[in-house]
Amino acid sequence: MEKPPYFPPSIARATQGRDYMPASGFALFRANQSEATITISVLDDDEPERSESVFVELLNSTLIEKVQNRPIPNSPRLGPKVETTAHLIIIANDDAFGTLQLSAPVVRVAENHVGPIINVTRAGGAFADVSVKFKAVPITAVAGEKRHPRSSEVF
Repeated sequence: MEKPPYFPPSIARATQGRDYMPASGFALFRANQSEATITISVLDDDEPERSESVFVELLNSTLIEKVQNRPIPNSPRLGPKVETTAHLIIIANDDAFGTLQLSAPVVRVAENHVGPIINVTRAGGAFADVSVKFKAVPITAVAGEKRHPRSSEVF
């Protein structure tokens, strides 16, 4: 028994009929043609969800019209399994929980200022409560000198 295709933990399985239209059929290659297109119709929805995936697999190949009297064994044929299965990832675009970022890239304060406030903003999605962990990192400052290292979580 073959192992099921690998799913990264950040990707869910797409649902046929809800995330994409059922699809099957044939890709036809005419003589001297080296590429054909398979179309998968992706359905948009308003449900907050993470990226989802579906696999497209080539099942078999058939010679449509004989062009010579002598058959060629095992031709046409499918390539290796790794080249006959494609992983289609439907990117999450619902932004259900928003994008968190600092309100300004630079904040200037006097040395005697106590507790500078740096705002964290959430753009888009307000579907649920979200927290973001932060940490002060000494890049040009020296830890313990003129600032106190802080680490916490913002709710």
